[in-house]
Amino acid sequence: MRLSREPGDGWLARYRRAADPALGATPLAVVTGGPSVWFATVPGPRGEAPAAIGRGVVDGRWLGLAAMEVAPGHRRRGLATAVVAALARAAADEGADLAYLQVEPDNEPALALYQRLGFRTHHRYHYRRQPGA
Repeated sequence: MRLSREPGDGWLARYRRAADPALGATPLAVVTGGPSVWFATVPGPRGEAPAAIGRGVVDGRWLGLAAMEVAPGHRRRGLATAVVAALARAAADEGADLAYLQVEPDNEPALALYQRLGFRTHHRYHYRRQPGA
């Protein structure tokens, strides 16, 4: 597990939103923004993208978790749990003792994991798009 303040090329290689050319530089601007940003990376086999990644933003007592991704061939091995734990430890060192996350509502494996970790649904969200956009 590697923790860093910048996403790095490997982290970005695993982050699927960074690969969408229609979004341009927006994903990088979003993931690097925040008061105290941490990037967790579980290295993959030599020459491959990381096996798992995640992002945590510490803001006072809160840790916001996002951009959690595990490569398909590495799922069900505890990597997402390890990423959450590493980000939570870094946040705790900064005084955070509460956490929240965003997860897509149709991501059943992630929802099950986060429920096992003690997270509960607080509210739902959706994106609005301009017609034709």
